[in-house]
Amino acid sequence: MRVALYARVSDPEPDPDKSRQDPENQLRELREYCSTRGWKPAEFVDRMQGDRDNRPQLNELLKLCRRRRCGAVVVWKFDRLGRSLRQLITVLDELRALDVQLISYRESIDTGTPHGRAMFGMIGIFAEYEHTLFSERTRAGLNRARAQGKICHRPRLVVDIDELGRLAGEGKSPREIARLLEQRGLKLSHHTIRRRLGDRAA
Repeated sequence: MRVALYARVSDPEPDPDKSRQDPENQLRELREYCSTRGWKPAEFVDRMQGDRDNRPQLNELLKLCRRRRCGAVVVWKFDRLGRSLRQLITVLDELRALDVQLISYRESIDTGTPHGRAMFGMIGIFAEYEHTLFSERTRAGLNRARAQGKICHRPRLVVDIDELGRLAGEGKSPREIARLLEQRGLKLSHHTIRRRLGDRAA
């Protein structure tokens, strides 16, 4: 099985005096873990804040997974993949859809095991709860704005589903497609793009 390691630190540049975060602290333990299982992993390292949507090395890792060239991803902790629960769930959902095993070394969670899948399910429940709270707050804000006489609706977006399919066929992720569309003046969330592509494939 082909395996990939993903590490992330917030400091953008290496520091010779080692006073800043060093990804080697994560990679050393992950390499040892993979060695005990007989794996020779590819390594991907980002140096940026975890709340950034565009993380080049994570994007490259996901492209590898989409090409069915990676069967497992190993991280030091889940928060290396995303700082918010929603961001983490987005990555986890994609890996699960691609049938890619995810292993969090420090949290001892392996989605290839029954225990790991159960923990993954719990994370999903909390993510759905967070989404529900967000939706309720949004509706409350819209109702208040309408009561004040403000216009709250947005114009309906017309999306070329064939264009979405073409971009996805080029290996672009829903996030990358969303950024391309925004450059063309069309604001569409990556969640909506993923849903439209799923409807197209059905």
